[in-house]
Amino acid sequence: MQKLTVSGQTPYEILIENGLINSVGEYVRAVSSAKKVLIISDTNVSPLYGNIVKSSLEKSGFTVF
Repeated sequence: MQKLTVSGQTPYEILIENGLINSVGEYVRAVSSAKKVLIISDTNVSPLYGNIVKSSLEKSGFTVF
């Protein structure tokens, strides 16, 4: 897995790995105790990846909107 750090006022990491999107729920669960999450997307990205992200988040115990 490759990690990139985005510099700025609040730096953050981006993880890059083939198939990582299927594990997004596990990664979010590791950093959040939230029970609910909201996916914000657009009409280009959502049809491609929305259901994959939603499913992964639900499998990790989140209620997804």
